[in-house]
Parts: sequence; structure tokens; C-alpha cells
Amino acid sequence: MNRAPTFGQVVGSLEKCREQFSLVELGADARLVITRYGGRIIGPFFGEDQECPLWLSPSFSEPNELAALLRRRAWNIGGDRIWVAPELQYNVRDRARFLQSYDLQQAVDPGTYTLANGCELEQEMRLLAYDHQDRGKSLHAVRRIRRIDDPLRTLAGYEAISGDLRFAGYEHEITLTDRAPDDLPSQAWNITQVPPGGVAIVPTVPGLEYADHHAPADAEHLEVSDHCLKARIKGDNCMFKIELKAAHHFGRCGYFRVLAPDQAFLMVKLFFNNPSEPYVMEAPDRPGVRGYSIDIYHDDGGLGGFGETECHGRPIGGESSRAASTDQFVNWFYAGREAAVRKAAFHLLGTEI
Repeated sequence: MNRAPTFGQVVGSLEKCREQFSLVELGADARLVITRYGGRIIGPFFGEDQECPLWLSPSFSEPNELAALLRRRAWNIGGDRIWVAPELQYNVRDRARFLQSYDLQQAVDPGTYTLANGCELEQEMRLLAYDHQDRGKSLHAVRRIRRIDDPLRTLAGYEAISGDLRFAGYEHEITLTDRAPDDLPSQAWNITQVPPGGVAIVPTVPGLEYADHHAPADAEHLEVSDHCLKARIKGDNCMFKIELKAAHHFGRCGYFRVLAPDQAFLMVKLFFNNPSEPYVMEAPDRPGVRGYSIDIYHDDGGLGGFGETECHGRPIGGESSRAASTDQFVNWFYAGREAAVRKAAFHLLGTEI
């Protein structure tokens, strides 16, 4: 497996491409890279030569390849990003031909972001609602990224494992505004691309209600128990997307990956999951069936062989009766000795990995 781009390669390539970016310090030697192009959050990196813990396009390792990618205004560059849901409204021209007619609007990604104060991204989006005869929709997005503290720091006995861990965390706040609210809904859609070789974890209730967005995932990739869903991101030729009903999970999901003998990485995401909200995502073959607020995606290799953890903000417009919503997506990262990382995962996700 090829090495992922390092912090030095990412920064060096962006500089040579003369692409605007900023660095956000997360304490100790942990840093994020924020890009104007696509509004990406990349990292955290714990050192100059550390590989990106998220999935990142290999083009970041070579400035000429990255420049070609940016000239094409490609969206698939990796990292942590924001799209706008519902998918069938804004990204798909024909739900009966879901994959064949997928048409992401460039106003969303890579968009026309401005990057200010090192940690603030903003853009206007003029979109077409494909499933409503291409009606126009004007949206405004403001995003702010800030450092946050270790959520385990106050636990009794945490010092027993904290010496074997490195922590970094940030809050990603998104305010999405509908310039002219009507019957068309919209919602912030936070997507984080992760490399293969790990497992996505969602703590759940017994009797979890979930659905397959595409073909069903097999037992080699998916495990559902009374209190947890686990999806193995293998980087093989299997494509699936699992959608979880908001009433049956708690607004947390994680990704655990062993990096080397006795070394591992953990990402945990937290957001305000409110089952009373009219979450608007639908599968192409289930019109009107909604209420999903977390998705786990497994690419079949056609886009790079990555996985995705996807979390949804509160809807605006439509039946929500609001013109704007501010959502916070919290991101906690741990790297270090495998046993200590597994212990952190148990504290935050409530399950053994």
C-alpha cells in the first residue's frame, strides 16, 4: 500500500500550486491544514513527516499532479468536507439511474470559498433542485474551525493511558442559511473520508433500524450487534452505504485503524442527533422514507478505495419552518499504543473493538 501524503508534502504541494491554505494549531505538535479550494480540513498531523490519518488523494504528494487535479476542479481530494443534502435533490438527475446520473454541482464542491482569519470558510451557493424541474435555490454557508480539549481529561485513572496517547480535537461549526425559504429542504452534510484497513463503529440501541443505500453489505464487511454497528473498510471492490435511523443511535461514530505493530489511530465524531428533526436523505429505491442522520460509505475502488463517515445537520426550509441552522460537528483524534487507543475507544463509544 502506498504511503499517504505527509504534512510536509501537503503544505509543500499547496505552496507550489499557489493555493491558499492556513494552519490551525491543536496543541503540542498537532496541526490541521485548511484549504480554500473545496473548503477541506486535512489532518490532524502530529509532525512534519506524519502521514495524513484521513484518506487524502495521492496527488498531494506530487505538486504537478495536484495542480492538474485542481485545474479540473475535481471534488475527490479527501479530508473532511461539507456537502448539501438531500442528495437526490442536489446531486442526482434521475433517481432511477442513481449512479449513472450522479452530477455533483460545482457550486457546492469545490465551490467558491473564501478563507479568512485562518479558520473561517464562507461561500454562496446557487443550486438547481434536479428533482423539482431544476428550480433554483440560493444557500449561504459559514464554517468555523476551532481547537477543543480532550474529552477524557477529567476521567479518574486517565493518566494511566494518557502517556501512551497523542490527542488532537476540533469543532467544526456550520451555519447554513436559505436565502429564500420555500418547500425545498436543505441540510448540512458532513463527510469525512477515511483510508481502508479499519473499522467504522456506531453505538446503537438493540433492534437497530438501518437500511442499505445501494446493494446490501455482506457479513465480511458488516456486523450488527445489540448495541453497535461495525463496518469494515477493506478497500476492496464492494460498494455499500449504510444509513442509520436517528432514533436508534446517539450521535457518535468512530473509525479505528491499526497503523503498525502496537500502534493505532482513532477518530470519534459527535454531533447533535435529534430524532424529532425531519432529516431529508432518502435512498433512491425508497421514496419518502427518511429519518437517517448517520451514513457509512464503502467505496468499491472506483474513486480511490476509501470509506466515509457521514453525519447530518438540522434541515432548513421545507417542513422545518426555519431559514437557517447552526450545527457543530465535534472531532476527537487519538494516536499511540494500540491498547491505549482501544481504551479511549471504549470510553467514547462504549464498545470493545
